[in-house]
Amino acid sequence: MYGQNYTAFLDKNGMEKDEDGSYKRDITGDIYEKDEKTGTYRKTGERFNYVFNKSHISFMPRMFNEDKEVMANYISLYGAPDFTFNYDNEDVADNPEAQRIFEELRAKYEGDSITAEDYLKVKPYDLIKVQRPSFAQNMDYFISFQNGYYFVRYLMWNFVGRQNDLEGHMENTNGNWISGFSFIDNALLGDQDRMPAQFKNESTVRFFFLPLILGLIGFFFQLNRDFGRFYAMLSLFVLTSIGIVFYTGVKPFEVRERDYAMVGSFYAFAIWIGLGAGAILWLAQSKIKSNAVNIMLGVVLLGIPFMMGFQNYTSHDRSKKTAARDYAWSFLRSLPKDDIIFIYGDNDTFPVWAIQETERFRDDVKTVNFTLLATPWNIDQMKRRTYNAMGIPGELTHEEYRDGVNDQVYLMKKDDWEGLFQMLKEQGAPDTAFQEFRKYLTEDSMTLKDAMKFLKLQSSEKDELLKMYFGEKQYEKYNILPVSKFILPVNKENAVKSGIITQEDLPKAVDRIMINYEANTLYKSNLMMLDMLANFEWKRPVNFSSGGMYDSENIFYLDEYLQFDGFSYRLVPIHTPQSPDGDKGRVDPNSLYQVVKNFRWGNFKDLSIHYDETATSNILGYRTSVSRAVSALVVSGQKAKALELLDLAAKEIPVEKYNDPRSLSAMVNGYIVAGKEQKGLQLAEKLKKGIFEEYDYYQNLSPSFKSAAKRQMRSKPMEYALVVAAVTDAYKTLGQNEKAHAYLLKSIDPVDKKFSVFIKGLQQMGKEKAGKAAENVRQIAPFYQYLFNVMEPFDSAYSRKKEIEIRDAMISVTQ
Repeated sequence: MYGQNYTAFLDKNGMEKDEDGSYKRDITGDIYEKDEKTGTYRKTGERFNYVFNKSHISFMPRMFNEDKEVMANYISLYGAPDFTFNYDNEDVADNPEAQRIFEELRAKYEGDSITAEDYLKVKPYDLIKVQRPSFAQNMDYFISFQNGYYFVRYLMWNFVGRQNDLEGHMENTNGNWISGFSFIDNALLGDQDRMPAQFKNESTVRFFFLPLILGLIGFFFQLNRDFGRFYAMLSLFVLTSIGIVFYTGVKPFEVRERDYAMVGSFYAFAIWIGLGAGAILWLAQSKIKSNAVNIMLGVVLLGIPFMMGFQNYTSHDRSKKTAARDYAWSFLRSLPKDDIIFIYGDNDTFPVWAIQETERFRDDVKTVNFTLLATPWNIDQMKRRTYNAMGIPGELTHEEYRDGVNDQVYLMKKDDWEGLFQMLKEQGAPDTAFQEFRKYLTEDSMTLKDAMKFLKLQSSEKDELLKMYFGEKQYEKYNILPVSKFILPVNKENAVKSGIITQEDLPKAVDRIMINYEANTLYKSNLMMLDMLANFEWKRPVNFSSGGMYDSENIFYLDEYLQFDGFSYRLVPIHTPQSPDGDKGRVDPNSLYQVVKNFRWGNFKDLSIHYDETATSNILGYRTSVSRAVSALVVSGQKAKALELLDLAAKEIPVEKYNDPRSLSAMVNGYIVAGKEQKGLQLAEKLKKGIFEEYDYYQNLSPSFKSAAKRQMRSKPMEYALVVAAVTDAYKTLGQNEKAHAYLLKSIDPVDKKFSVFIKGLQQMGKEKAGKAAENVRQIAPFYQYLFNVMEPFDSAYSRKKEIEIRDAMISVTQ
């Protein structure tokens, strides 16, 4: 009801500080944990709220989340918060450079191009004072977005109709409610018949307002006839809808649709539907004495829930859906014996846990959820044996990772040590101060074992150092490591024995792995990974699921020592730099061939089954596995096996239904390098045509819908270039650079035609109007920009010539 707005996290002074520089906290309670040895409970920490600057506190703050992406979405919905220059900060008040940065920021603000990242970049310098959102903006967000776009849209899905089950971000194509009446739906969302095919699927339902009308009849019927029970029903409806929206503070936009959170209100409304049907029958019986008419009316009313059931059946029928289980089975089967697998997201974790627990399938694998590894209770579980899987190795005890101990470990770099000792010198401290740490002015690395010893080290000098960094009150929660580079020695004999590498790979193995840990802080999950790596001695394989590969921190910056195993990457002592196209890890062609051959494919080949976005997201993993196996097999001269896998993937995941260019571009490349050139080219042309059709659809939308579809529009030029690059890369692999160049020029032709049509349109406007409309060239330019990058290896001068050609054409019609 009363608290901080998100702008408190954009402003340097948004949170109050104590004299020692730490953030002020309002203690609200204590945290306890049970001491298993003594059976008593002990205090491990405190529950608290941060104290925020009053300028960022308001009544009913609904936009209060500090996540960067969420703040960016607040800004996209309601505009960037205003700000002024901070003349109270003497360090910047008369600084010309600070004034220049402020003016640049101001220009971005007035040009409506400023982002949350821009605020965060200047935040450390205390350059600006940011204004909080107004009460009106917060209320508009609560009413029109949190309740309107979320709750009301979900209610209408269930009782009016649903466009599709794609997650909505306010586009006119994804997850809107529809009625089934074209004149209403087209007025609200644009012509539904012109929508690209991928937005029309079995999840589309049209109820023509009938359930909603029945529910409203029941609502007023109960209100007039039985207010006591009506009040109870209304309370249930409001508390499980608006109440939940208010309590949870729904963010724009959630990682998935949150309709399930409000299901209680749907139950309440369903009761009103039943009462509405009863009210109509009661009214009919009081007015019409014919039993036949009343029976017919009852049948008609009964037809409404039957209509809803039949329309919803296919999308809700799980009798033949095996995607989640098949993914988990394929994932686990691909792992080496006695593996430790780090998994990262819900979709990685729960299917794997399910078949390990219920079927005891591959229960020799220790499944470690990286997110949960930040909690002491989960670390305890990971260190214990489960079924046939031994716990993860490590030397830290519960006392060393419980709440309030080693919560964050700061990694010191050479600059940090130099700054520290320079400060001590200026303060008149003797040269012997912190003597035991002075060696780190020249030493910048240590083995992981030594890092663990340093973490466990307790000394008065280390405590003093921690107090300097984290303050007298909090220092016991934190720790430091004196370097940010670590050495992982390789026990080659153990690596072969445990199946991490084969005997044939032994000559490629390095003696040690140098890890450059780029982040400044080790959080508890990363700390436990460090502990495991320091102590596993290559006696057990370690894998990282593909879901965590987007951030090197998730895999302890071991990016260049991986082997691709299908749905995961195995840690191997073989150096493999990232490929130019972004692929990580080496590939053992024969091993990966066997992995893919033994996949279970999720029954995607049954076209009568409807899979939602969550299930179809696994398709990228399947096709990526196939494409990387195909590339490796072709390089090793095994084209027959490569074609076998391509045809297997095409059979199990039909292109006609699952035609995402991101996953299929790799298949295009695979067919060409494997010798089926025409098949690859035909697939490429089909994908390119679909990309242009979708892009043209967005271009013809109304301005408001086009603005909402920016994210989708931005992806189309990239996807087009991805498909083109798949073909050119294949030709390049085959040594056919002339073919690659010719194909590129051919692929640029459709973009040139669009540009020519655009120029002709400007010519017909006259100079003045053409000058204003010229900025619409941005609708075509991204295609050129991405294709120029693809062209660079084949003709480095092409982009410059084409840019001049485009510029001259624009000048001729506007000046």
